[in-house]
Amino acid sequence: INSSSDNNIAKILSVYYNVNGASINSSKYKIVSYEIYQISSNTRFAQKWTYNNTSQYGLCDAANLGIYKTGYTFAGWGTQQSGGKVFSDQDASVKPSDLNSNIQNESCSVILYAQWKPNTYSVTYNANGGSGAPAAQTKTHGVNLTLSSSKPSRSGYNFKCWNTNSDGTGTNYNPGSTYSANSGVTLYAVWSKTHVHSYTKKITKAATCTTDGTAKYTCSCGASYTETIKATGHSIVWVYTEIPSIYSTGLKHKECSKCNTSMSAHTTVAKATGDINGDGYTNSFDAMAVLKHTTGFATLSQSETVRINADVNGDGHINSSDALIILQVATGSIRP
Repeated sequence: INSSSDNNIAKILSVYYNVNGASINSSKYKIVSYEIYQISSNTRFAQKWTYNNTSQYGLCDAANLGIYKTGYTFAGWGTQQSGGKVFSDQDASVKPSDLNSNIQNESCSVILYAQWKPNTYSVTYNANGGSGAPAAQTKTHGVNLTLSSSKPSRSGYNFKCWNTNSDGTGTNYNPGSTYSANSGVTLYAVWSKTHVHSYTKKITKAATCTTDGTAKYTCSCGASYTETIKATGHSIVWVYTEIPSIYSTGLKHKECSKCNTSMSAHTTVAKATGDINGDGYTNSFDAMAVLKHTTGFATLSQSETVRINADVNGDGHINSSDALIILQVATGSIRP
């Protein structure tokens, strides 16, 4: 049982301060096992509060103590290392019972832990002449940031990467890469002009009538591709090995005009008749047609039959000699 004299004894709360992983820069205080000590006496620094009284100045000012943590901002004093009940420094309304309820019964102590909030930094994007830059991101101190994977666009240009300088002379970052610096930054788009390919064609393997060929297209930038050239296929024509005349039959066969491959057996061609106009008679009208053709006044039909009948001597040429022979046939001087 407490006597009345015991109740009148002042109950004192000793408040100690733990920097909770921080450093200190002070001529009065130092850190020993994370707690603040007075340099002059080499003893733990403490505030002494009488029960149910508030401190004239509140909890200790972190700045006056000289404590700091690089990349972090002081966020108050907590009753636990991880936070607990947190009070701001210089809060003159704090009472000892707010810090330790046992002070109502007896003198006691409490350790307050500095709370640190990591600094954040803004990472912004500048399309640098383009459009569609990603939204800004927030980088937390000590935590790597994955950059946006989105890419801006610009007419006539290709996006290359991001750079810390607008002229591209800084550090490059690719979309989706890691940003680890503990500082804010503006990343500028780096562009390259769109290259329009201009290809030069070179036949590396010529196509034939029956086999495909190959062409290679090369650009001055080094880009290239190949293309198949389809086989051309045969071009069939009749070829005369013996030209018919009014005196004898001829021979012909089908042949490819490109590769000279024979495509059929020989076929007999009837004798020439000299009947160019196809009226059933060989006469001066036919001779006149040949002469007009020879002098360029008119052109004979290009049908095979007309050509054979016009070249009555079978020399492969249609000229005045043929006209003369036709007249001789017409007059009966020559009988085929």
